[in-house]
Amino acid sequence: MLDERTFAADPSELPWQLDTGLVFVDERPIVFALYRRGDRDTAGQVVAWLLVLPDGNAILQPTEGTPARPILTTLHSVRRRWIRLLDAELVQVVGRQAQHML
Repeated sequence: MLDERTFAADPSELPWQLDTGLVFVDERPIVFALYRRGDRDTAGQVVAWLLVLPDGNAILQPTEGTPARPILTTLHSVRRRWIRLLDAELVQVVGRQAQHML
């Protein structure tokens, strides 16, 4: 357990992970990515991030293009339109936390 006396009295010296608030919600957004596979000579790449909200709306954030502005859409629209436009596949994002590797 973290003891607050371990750190200096100045909260700005806390690591940012410990200086954030925490909120519990009934449902949380799910993170997906539009991923373009590579071939033998090139690595695959994420061409857009997708945050799917509990109400069914989604925020698509392309990683390419100028400017790469967020797009308010739905998961259905991403499957129907954006996958083809970006020549990518929809993948769910997992990482160290999801794999219990912290």
